[in-house]
Amino acid sequence: FQISGGVETVLYSFSGVGDGCNPMAGLFIDSSGILYGTTQQGGSGYGTVFELDPSSSTLITLYYFGGGSDGAYPLSSLVMDDFGFLYGTTQQGGGFGCGGNGCGTVYTIDPTGPSEQVLYNFAGGPTDGATPYGALAFDAAFNLYGTTYDGGTSGNGIVFELLGGGTTELVLHSFDGYPDGTNPVGGLVLNNDGHFYGTTTAGGTSHRGTVFYVVP
Repeated sequence: FQISGGVETVLYSFSGVGDGCNPMAGLFIDSSGILYGTTQQGGSGYGTVFELDPSSSTLITLYYFGGGSDGAYPLSSLVMDDFGFLYGTTQQGGGFGCGGNGCGTVYTIDPTGPSEQVLYNFAGGPTDGATPYGALAFDAAFNLYGTTYDGGTSGNGIVFELLGGGTTELVLHSFDGYPDGTNPVGGLVLNNDGHFYGTTTAGGTSHRGTVFYVVP
């Protein structure tokens, strides 16, 4: 939707049949004004990635998640690199861990294809994250950064880096709950100081959540 002068205009209404349903994340807008987003469900049942031209309210479903190795139930908004490729996360799918549902993925989509490629499958457990919810962020070298809600040494989530936008993962921080926080849902933002900032939903000195930064 868009709002002008206090009046809302609905650009598109999801039907759940073919086009997706239950969009949870924010939108990404490219330099030409095209909107990109995800739906948590719908499509083949496991969510979609879509493109919307607000000038014509024309929606194109770029990808239907299959729920297996390609991922399932995206909750994060998308980011785009300088070459026009989109990047996001799914909270499930990928491998066979996390109760057989998969621990989530980092994926990329070429909107001109369109085609999807899984860059990383989370494994969960004490050495990796699981269940990523938040959006990704780039640094100047196109390394990807993000958070997972679960996994890590205490099971409270991690901050991770994918080198060069690729498949090599580094766990930058595992949340312990006190005093650093627990279970981040939101994504990260990069400041001019080179630090990535984010939030946790709980933990901290009062067990009500934290604002944190990570130095890569």
